[in-house]
Amino acid sequence: MKIFITILLLLGMNLVVHAAKLNFKVIDSKTNEVIIGASIIRSDNKVGAQTNEMGQATFETELPAIFTISYMGYESKKMQVKQYSNAPIQIELKESKKELKEAKIQASKSKLSQKETAGIINIQPNEYKFLASAGGEKDPIQVLQLMPGLKKGANGGDGFFVRGGSADQNLIRVDGATVYNPNHLLGFFSVFNSDAIQDLKLYKGAFPAAMGGRLSSVMDIRIKEADKSDWNGTAAVGLLSARSFLSGPLIKNKLGFSASFRRTYIEQLFALAGNELPYYFQDGHIKLNYNINENNKLSYTAFYGNDVLRINREKENEKQIDFGTSSHNWIQVLHFLHFNKDFSSNLYAVKTNYAYTVNANIDGNIFGLKAEVQDLQLKGDLTKQINKKTNFKTGFEFTRHSFNPNQTSIFGSLNELLKETESSRFYANEAAVFAMIDKNINQKINLNLGLRMSSSFGKNFMYVAPEPRMSLHYQIDETSGVNLSYNRMKQYLHLVSGSSAVMPTDLWFPVSKQVKPQSSNQYAISYQKEWLNKGLFLQIEPYFKTMNNLVEYKEGTQILLNNEIEKDLVQGIGRAYGIELMLQKKTGRLSGWIAYTLSWSERKFDELNRANWFYGRYDRRHDLSLVGNFQINENWGFSSTFTIGSGMRVTPMVGKYIMPSGSYNDVIGVPIYGDRNSLVLSPLHRLDVNLTYQSKPGKRIRTEWNIGACNVYNRTQAYKLSLVKNADNSRSFKQVGLYGFVPSASFNMFF
Repeated sequence: MKIFITILLLLGMNLVVHAAKLNFKVIDSKTNEVIIGASIIRSDNKVGAQTNEMGQATFETELPAIFTISYMGYESKKMQVKQYSNAPIQIELKESKKELKEAKIQASKSKLSQKETAGIINIQPNEYKFLASAGGEKDPIQVLQLMPGLKKGANGGDGFFVRGGSADQNLIRVDGATVYNPNHLLGFFSVFNSDAIQDLKLYKGAFPAAMGGRLSSVMDIRIKEADKSDWNGTAAVGLLSARSFLSGPLIKNKLGFSASFRRTYIEQLFALAGNELPYYFQDGHIKLNYNINENNKLSYTAFYGNDVLRINREKENEKQIDFGTSSHNWIQVLHFLHFNKDFSSNLYAVKTNYAYTVNANIDGNIFGLKAEVQDLQLKGDLTKQINKKTNFKTGFEFTRHSFNPNQTSIFGSLNELLKETESSRFYANEAAVFAMIDKNINQKINLNLGLRMSSSFGKNFMYVAPEPRMSLHYQIDETSGVNLSYNRMKQYLHLVSGSSAVMPTDLWFPVSKQVKPQSSNQYAISYQKEWLNKGLFLQIEPYFKTMNNLVEYKEGTQILLNNEIEKDLVQGIGRAYGIELMLQKKTGRLSGWIAYTLSWSERKFDELNRANWFYGRYDRRHDLSLVGNFQINENWGFSSTFTIGSGMRVTPMVGKYIMPSGSYNDVIGVPIYGDRNSLVLSPLHRLDVNLTYQSKPGKRIRTEWNIGACNVYNRTQAYKLSLVKNADNSRSFKQVGLYGFVPSASFNMFF
């Protein structure tokens, strides 16, 4: 650690200001909105920069020079700069006229892109809008599960798993705010409306010091900024839901407004078919963007998601049943951004609330359950370009967590069985400061060093830990490079789940005096290669990760109505390792990618599995995704996705032993289980297809039709074992799946 800090300080000493800086500002030619993440590359040496939240990029370079400015979905532009200017050089990019865009991951042809693709997935909505999806909903998390290093649960139904980690080791943020439950309908849909997303990045390795809080990944989602010049929007109707998006100026070129809303009508479709499924979800957002002046911006985001299940039965000669559950995310973010030629800074004030309720009335017996997590957060950062080779960033975060788990209310005869509990709200705090330096040592070597000091404290406990980060990129030649990275991560929250799926009633808890923070050390090597004339990109990335203080619960633990859950938790160690491969075709009428992951994920707890190592539930040895997108002509496009991978792991029952029952007049069989997660179910594989028709571009109102299907050949995806009784009274195990063939259709209108 001392050596690491010494290197960081030595690099920081090289903060000599060189010649005048060159400033660029990239905007949309139609809306005048800034473009975040546009690449500005010097054509002769391929050195470049990316635009920040203000659409600006600053670096030092000798002039004259020719620059290429590009961004996905826009026409690239070349320009020559002969002399320096104090004012930013404004560049207007035109949106590409092609409406049927290739499904791909962003990777421009430069040293900059190769360095930043190591351990990072960056996707735009246009990259997955034509892929097949359940009910016609284009879901970004479902697309992420097609990438190397990410494992999906049963039919995507219980979150995603990154490099051997669990679902709660993924931090998901919207405009800087934490989303505790990103799923609708047990995970078949996420809470994110693709029409409202501007940018999505997932960090699974090479974490910058600014990213922290979880062991496995950080997903950073940005909601679209409002159009301040003209009104535009989207309206869509699918088999299961309808959604809308609207954006425009409240004060032209000054104050912009955007909003989205989505609701399912699953319960109405089932009612038309004579069945009952009284469930629906809805979500939406409101965002205001205000340009204070050329160098200062203010934005406010409100994000909401809600799931509701309600069963009400009152029939003659039957028990009255009134049962319902609901869960919601409610997020508010106030963001101030300042930028000038010397530095940029961000300041966020965030409020997050996640809660669920369960209410039941069975023949006059009333039961109610409520749990809640609430965060108040303040964070900020400052970025400064010291010279043409060195960038420096520093910042802080402080979060006040408030927990109110398992509050119950009981009336009627249930009082004899269950105990009513009063509110038991408790608090915990997280704080972190970080600093990092990104330095081009020469034209071939780039070094990023960072240090994050994180902490958590509350009643009777306090933890402080350093989290060093390092990423070294070596450019072999113009089209290939190697990246080495090391990351130490800390996690001060954990999810206690009573099942294998992420359910609305899972409980979030902080660390305590008894439950220590989880930690990990990850090492990775990434090799990237581009064949520019063929539009191909290859990335191979082996990794190795060790984990400490992982959290599990003792066998037989009752999760629900347990307010002393930490007494039933056990902690252990883990390791995960593997190799990820991705081959992508980015140009031409046929585009897509092949993603393959070979991986292992193992755990060891003194109190579980006789203290022997065992595989994690989502240790799936092989995982392969084939994604193709074919542009038939200007109006028609076809896409298909085929996935295949090793089956889920379960703990098998290997026998029973007989013992007398409580009445001594009978016997009962007590199950005997084998090694934990030692049985692998059948491989998971399915084919999804989608056909898209779009009206010709250039019209004020454009339309789009999508028709397709998920799981075309109707193969149920096994996720558990069930003991069934055969015709001859013998018993056997049967693999149980969730769904088979699912058609999809949607109509979209853009204006």
